[in-house]
Amino acid sequence: AGFRSQERALARNLRANDISAEAVSIHHPLDELPPVALALLRLPKTLDLFERALGPDGGGNRRWRVEHAQHLHPDDVPRFARLGVIASVQGIHCTSDGPWVLKRLGEERARTGAYMWRDLIDSGAIIDNGTDVPVEHISAIASFYSSVSRMTADGPFYPDQRMTREEAL
Repeated sequence: AGFRSQERALARNLRANDISAEAVSIHHPLDELPPVALALLRLPKTLDLFERALGPDGGGNRRWRVEHAQHLHPDDVPRFARLGVIASVQGIHCTSDGPWVLKRLGEERARTGAYMWRDLIDSGAIIDNGTDVPVEHISAIASFYSSVSRMTADGPFYPDQRMTREEAL
């Protein structure tokens, strides 16, 4: 039983939602996981479940999404585009979390997997960009600034992953 039976039940629910054409959103990282690094182990499973329900070529315009798609394995970046799964991001998290991400994930994992907006966009994935209120202060301007600057107190956080102003909107 346990996790495997929950995984099978979720897969059944995903297929049912696909048949009824309802949008699906899975919150990631799962709130009960203690360190953010564990979330890296969970996202591929989420995309695997979506792929089983949608098929290897995805589900067209189903509007299924992964909420908080901020710590990714590089192999999962192109999967969002291929499956048509929306990567829901919160620009403000990059700059508020940036100072501790390196400490928790290490330089290599942070560089290749943290807040990979440019790679997602360039792969053809659709991203949406929210504020994550009430976790963060409600300020669309602060989130917009974070998305285009990635500026933390320590300087820009991997600036090659910035969004353009138009993309951030």
